[in-house]
Amino acid sequence: IRRPSGLALLRNLTSRERLILKLLADGVTVREIATRLSVSQHTVRTHMQNLYAKLGAHSRLDVVRFAAEHGLVGGEVASSAPEP
Repeated sequence: IRRPSGLALLRNLTSRERLILKLLADGVTVREIATRLSVSQHTVRTHMQNLYAKLGAHSRLDVVRFAAEHGLVGGEVASSAPEP
């Protein structure tokens, strides 16, 4: 069984998921993410669950490692604009 490459996995993420991935990697809390994006903490957690599933991650640490391996820590994400 072949696992998709990291770049292929990134392409499968929505712009909002990429933004949340970057914020998580930068150490921003769920509460802070919710405040910054003007959404509920529940919505942030739902995005996190989707990220975990799409990336094959089991923890926030897995997500942070993935982000670091793909240059998303401390830099800009491909799109930080909210989705319609």
